[in-house]
Parts: sequence; C-alpha cells; structure tokens
Amino acid sequence: MSGSQPCAPGWASGAWPALALALLTGLLWLWCRPLLPIDETRYLSVAWEMWLRGDFIVPYKNGAVYVDKPPLLFWLMQAGWALLGVNEWWPRLAPTLAAMAGLLLTARLAAHLWPQQPKAARLAPWLLASALLWQVFTGAVMFDTLLSVFSLLCLNALVAPPLGRGRWAWFALGIGGGLLTKGPVILLHTLPAALLAPWWWAGRNETGQWRRWYGGLLLGLLGGAAILAAWLWPAIGRAGASYGAAIGIHQTSDRLVHSYSHRRPWWWYLQLLPALPLPWTLWPPLYRGLARLRGAGDAGVRFCLTATLPALLIFCLISGKQAHYLLPLLAPAAVLAARALADLETPTTRRSGLPLALLLAVCGLAVLVLPHLQGSRPTQEWMGHVPSYVPVALLLAAALIGWPQRSDPITASYRTGLVFALGFGIFYAGAMQALAPRYRLTAFAERIAAAQAHGAPVAHVGKYHAQFQFLGRLRQPLTILHDEQLPAWAAAHRDGYVVYPCERWQAAPPGVHAQPYRGGALRLWPVRLLASDLSEEHLCGD
Repeated sequence: MSGSQPCAPGWASGAWPALALALLTGLLWLWCRPLLPIDETRYLSVAWEMWLRGDFIVPYKNGAVYVDKPPLLFWLMQAGWALLGVNEWWPRLAPTLAAMAGLLLTARLAAHLWPQQPKAARLAPWLLASALLWQVFTGAVMFDTLLSVFSLLCLNALVAPPLGRGRWAWFALGIGGGLLTKGPVILLHTLPAALLAPWWWAGRNETGQWRRWYGGLLLGLLGGAAILAAWLWPAIGRAGASYGAAIGIHQTSDRLVHSYSHRRPWWWYLQLLPALPLPWTLWPPLYRGLARLRGAGDAGVRFCLTATLPALLIFCLISGKQAHYLLPLLAPAAVLAARALADLETPTTRRSGLPLALLLAVCGLAVLVLPHLQGSRPTQEWMGHVPSYVPVALLLAAALIGWPQRSDPITASYRTGLVFALGFGIFYAGAMQALAPRYRLTAFAERIAAAQAHGAPVAHVGKYHAQFQFLGRLRQPLTILHDEQLPAWAAAHRDGYVVYPCERWQAAPPGVHAQPYRGGALRLWPVRLLASDLSEEHLCGD
C-alpha cells in the first residue's frame, strides 16, 4: 500500500455496472418524485437566494444568514445554473454524479488495498451502489453523498495517493472539501484511519517513519483548514464574527452534546444497521466470506476496520443522529465485504437467497393487505393509492432471488444486487406516486409568488423552512409570525396573505387555497377573508 505499488488491473472499467445502476437510480428518483420538503426544498432555496443576491460567499435562507451548512453544495448548484440556467433538474442530478464519483473512488481503494485480488475492486462499487442507504441518497439533494466523495479521497490518499505522489496534498484537498461540504464531521470519517496507521500498516517500521507520517498528517489538516479559511474569512468579513462562531463552533458543538434536532439515544444507530446495507445483511455468502478472512494478517482488512468502527462508535455517542450521517461509512464497509466475497470459491447454495426473498415477499404482501385491514387508517391514507404493480414487482423479485440455483459468489452477488435494486426502485416509485400530492408544493409556492408579484405581503405562521422560495422563485422573504402576532399583522396588512399550517386535512372555505402537506395541510388565507376569530380551529376548519 504505497504510491508506487501497482493496483489491481481493470478496476475502473470493472466499475461500469455500478455506475450504470447509480445513474439509472438517480434518473428514476428525478422522474418519480418531487423535491421533498423540508430538506431538499430548503437547500435549493438557500442556493436560489444566493443566486438572487449575487452573493456567493454567505448563504441566506428566507432573507436571513443561514448558518447550518457551508456553501460547497450550493456552489455546485449555482455552477450548473450559470451554464444551464436556473432549473430544478441540475441540483437533483449533481448528487447522482457525486455518487458515481464515490463509486469510482471505492473501486480504486479496493484495487490498491488488494492488488492481487481484482475481484474485490470490481465487486466493491457494486455492493455499494446496490446497498439500500446508498440507493436512497444517490438522487437526494443532501450533503452526505458529496461528503462521502471527500472522505474516500482522503482514504485513497492514505493508502495510495492519486498520481502516486503528494499524499498529504490530496489528503488536505479531501479535508478542505469535506469542511466546505458539511463541516468538521469529515474528521470523524478520516482521522481514525490516519491516526491508527501503525496498526493497519504494520509492515512499515523503519526509523522515523511514523514521525514523518504524523507530521504529514498535521500538514494535511492545516492545508484543509486553509481551504476552509479561504471561504470563511471573507464570509466573516461580510456577515460578522457571530457568523463564524455560529457555523464553526456552536453549530457543531450543539449537535455533538445536546442536539437541537434529531436527538436520539446512543443505541439508535444499532437498530438501523441491519437495514442500511440491505440486501447484503441478508446474504449468507457474505458471512461465509467474512468468517474466512484472517484480519490479523491482512493490512487491507485492518484498514477497513479503522475506517468504519471508530467513526460508528463516535456517531453512537453523538447526540444528534440521522441515518444518512452514516452514508460515508458504507464505502469502506463495501470494500471489506467485497474482499470477503472475492475469497469465496465454493458456489452459493440453493438456499442462499431465501432470507432476502422472504423479506421481499413480506413487503409485497404487506402492500397488498395493509390498506384493507381495519384500524390501519394512517397506512390506508397513502398505501391504498400505491399502484398495483408494486406488490407484484416485490413478489416477483422475491421469486427471482429465492429461486434455487447454484452459481459462483460473484455472479450471484451481481444478480442479487440487481434484483433488489429493481424491486426497491419500483417500490419507491410507486410509494412516491401515492405520496407525491402531500409533498409537491410547486402550485402552492406559485400562488405565493403571484401574490408577491402584485405587491401583497405574505406571512407564514410558525416555523418556516423556506419550502417555497425556490419552488415559487420568490424574490422577497416571508414574514415569520407566531400565533399571537397574527392579529396585529393582519390588521396592518389588509391586502396580505397568510400561510397557515394545519395538523389535518379539511376542505377549505371558498377563496382559501389549501394543499395537503405531509401529515396535515397548508392554507393560504387572504387577510381580507379572515374573521375576528383567528384561532387554529377557525383557520383550519371548514
């Protein structure tokens, strides 16, 4: 594992099935679902406001400085808009391209860890591309897929730097890109492997070796910090020192200790671990391969363990938790799984597909049966609208995976991943068809834009996540009100409109535009129609 060591041949061309799957997944997500509130709509709205202001240094959300995320993802959106015009499809396609880059870096990492085992390099990106969590976020406008790319760049630099030289320069580039993508969390994905190098790279013991290593690591971290500072320093100059403290210190420390959102118990991730890498957690040949590995004598296995387990432990101890926070850990885990399967020589048994087939069959039957059960009202609201082809596709996928046949583990892995990806893709498309009316906010946002175009002020009661700024191409922020502020604002703005969120859907009075929204509804009230009773019962009643 060094810059001069050759890698497994054909690693890049061997990744084409995974790249094709990722591209098809991203295009399917683009076709079958709208931008999802509150996250995707918020991030596009932040990019839109930066574009509208011509300010590419400080992000804004609904007219206020946005301190939750650095700007790299927003810059990528605006770079596409500069070439292609403002549109929705480019920001949604960019994460797919990032996912494809991550798959190539995953293949390269496996090729350099085990140059004598080319099967691992070909299989690693496929295992990753077909894993459930990676599929879900291949087409999602989120930060974690891009963060995975920079994490993988750092891990590749540690093992074998691109172009065979400049290990710590590449590492600095990965750290800097990660800091500009999602902040200091990049360190959790990269530092454990860098700090534990004497354990996983036990063959390098020459005098002064590790002094140079840790000195280079320090320079790499300083280089990454310099990349961040090249943006943060002018941003502080524009937005003030409080902005630097908010995005550089408080935003991270608050999530670490007492998260203001997504606060969950330490064991929360452990209950998700069997689901996130599906189908591979229900694939018996993988466990046979893992049992055959001799980790104590394999530097590549030890490297993958240091790139996953310490970060997972730290994430369990961090207060704020979301499933997608673990996305960058899937890549080194897939590399380890590929190494385990590449070692297998015996064919898969006739029963290898049964666990996964059983899961798919249960899901297909659930889609068929649950809408018709008494007492399943929350499920009936959307599952009853799932197209009939969805359960058929799930049952067919179960039959294909569970069909008794013997084949070599590599071929079986490709077949299993493909059938699972197709089954999940069809299920996701069908579920989105049923749920889309509750998440498609474009028409509602355009009504707000029309009101603003006529000079009418618009207010939003309650917390506002900027769902409408991009979708309506709004040019003014909404006024945020608490319930007790509504009477005074309405009295002062008789020509205005009020966006009022309701906990349940009911037909709205004439002249009031209503929109099903997630588990409830949104209403756009003209102030002139508001009565003296501004209680929630009146504003959300019929």
